[in-house]
Amino acid sequence: MEMSSHVFTDISGLTTVQQPSTVAELELKLSNIELSDVSALASLEEFTSLRRLVLDLSMNAFSDISSFAKLELLTSLESLKIDLSKTQVRDIQALTVLKKCIRLSSLDLSFSGTGIRDTSPLNECWPKLTDLSSLQLDLSGIDLSKNSESLSNIGKLKSLRHFSIQLTGTKLPESWTLAELDRLKDLETIQVKGTRLRLLSLHNVVSCWKKFSKLTSIELTLPNCGLADIDGLQALGRFKALERLVLNLANNTKFREVTHIMSMGSLENLIEFRLCIRGNKKLYTSKWSWEFLKDLRKLQTLELDVERTNFGSLSSLSCIGELTTLRSLRIDFLNCPVDDLGPLAALENLAGLRDLGLVFTWVKVSDVSVLSFLQKLVQLKSLQLKLGQTFVKNLEVLSCLKGLALTSLTLELAGLQTDFNVLKELKGLKKLESFDLDLTGTKVDDAQIGDLSWMQTLPELHSLTLNLALTKLSDAKCLKWLAELKLTGLKLGLAETSLSNISGFSELSALTDLKRLELELTATKVASISSLACIGKLSNLRKLDLMLGNTRMADISTLACLGKLSLLRSFTLILLGTKVENVSCLSCLGKCEELQSVRLHVKDSKVTDITSLKSIERKLHLDCIMGDRLKELERQRQQESWELKKKYCSVQ
Repeated sequence: MEMSSHVFTDISGLTTVQQPSTVAELELKLSNIELSDVSALASLEEFTSLRRLVLDLSMNAFSDISSFAKLELLTSLESLKIDLSKTQVRDIQALTVLKKCIRLSSLDLSFSGTGIRDTSPLNECWPKLTDLSSLQLDLSGIDLSKNSESLSNIGKLKSLRHFSIQLTGTKLPESWTLAELDRLKDLETIQVKGTRLRLLSLHNVVSCWKKFSKLTSIELTLPNCGLADIDGLQALGRFKALERLVLNLANNTKFREVTHIMSMGSLENLIEFRLCIRGNKKLYTSKWSWEFLKDLRKLQTLELDVERTNFGSLSSLSCIGELTTLRSLRIDFLNCPVDDLGPLAALENLAGLRDLGLVFTWVKVSDVSVLSFLQKLVQLKSLQLKLGQTFVKNLEVLSCLKGLALTSLTLELAGLQTDFNVLKELKGLKKLESFDLDLTGTKVDDAQIGDLSWMQTLPELHSLTLNLALTKLSDAKCLKWLAELKLTGLKLGLAETSLSNISGFSELSALTDLKRLELELTATKVASISSLACIGKLSNLRKLDLMLGNTRMADISTLACLGKLSLLRSFTLILLGTKVENVSCLSCLGKCEELQSVRLHVKDSKVTDITSLKSIERKLHLDCIMGDRLKELERQRQQESWELKKKYCSVQ
């Protein structure tokens, strides 16, 4: 018998399946469709051969999940994902049925942003799921402060190899630990993510993991958790089989001592190491040295993010030059007291490096000639270089890039007061596919922006991000060279310029391959967007973002042309602070059959009526970005819709 798979975006789709007993995989993507009742899920009992089931029910108004009881008949299930985030569900007693799904090997449960206060019903399931090897739990934003047994019995998942838990904004009991995991001797990967947790010490999280001899991956993402010390990190040094370690301790401003991180040098099998301790300017770094990194001889990926800390010296970073196995490296010293980039010269020894990111924005650097070592990295494919808001006066060193085979390049040169003619040397990058150039706050004018037409000589360029905010740009005609590129993605940031005439944009209709367009005209002098009618000719467009806030514009009727974009999936329009009153032209989006999401930002504008947008109301997101009056109108519309659905269900 031939097995099938189905994906539905409407719960009624279940009734259209001719032979449910032959379905092996089923996905119900029902997020944010004003679903107030899920009793129709009872028909899942007919899908007796299901091996994989995805139920995305997030952002709906239902509260009763008793229909989940029928899952007990799906005894062939091997993979199950249930997303109840941002629903009205408060009681998950019905999920005890999972103990009957004894073949489950992968389980993903999300209760984020619900009113659930007790997860203990799951505790009776864990001992029965003897084949479960992967478990993901998202408990973000819920209150478990009075539920000390929330994770008990997880230690009885004897086959568990991969465990992930998200606790962003979760209220936990004071005695909370992950000690229950200590019984899982065969655990290979563990991921703990959470922000705004009341954790005073990492001891509660990692000190109890004494028997994890097989661990190969640890990810601790705990920013803004009020950590007073990170002594518990010393315990990580015992996991000799560890190949991947991610530590994100950003914005924990209470702890001072960081030398415990240096014990990571004993993890000689590490292949990937990512460290983020940004936002703590009171660290004791007198005894600190990056020398421990040189002992990680197998390292292929290294990321160091110490933004806004007092790691002022790069001298010991020269040891990175000894890690010849490195393939990806990112060093982020944004807003740190760095005044000498000399030690970076040692990176010239990393001949196998393919991906490099160097961020030194807002540091006291004036001489960047040391970056000439980049020309020796002949394997480099992706480069991110951020030197904005520094004291750099000479960018001639960028000419050394022309001989590289880069496919992706990001140059952040915001605020620099220098000559940008050297950028013409980049026309030698014949394999460049993606280019991100940020000239925000520089003194480039229309003539200099027109000189960027050298990009037409890059035959492989398909994606361009060009940020010219706060420059001397005044006429969009200086950007007419864009029409000669073969782009599939374009992002133009023109905010807070003297731009008033955008008639030059009419030539963008030549970009017929464009799939993604983002245009920001915020706080410009633009009064008319009639030239944007050209967007209607971009028949391949999938994603469109128009940021028109705080302009002089009062009429957006030109956007009626968007009805021609049959492939459009996502549209965002920002009108905050404008004189626009009428948005009825957006009803044309009802013709876009592929459309999935419309976001309309109208705070502080004159828009008060959205009744003309009924054709797209199920795809329209207004959320908290509306003006107060429009918020109330939207709440009324949703309430009326839910009441009608409840009435209909009761009649049925």
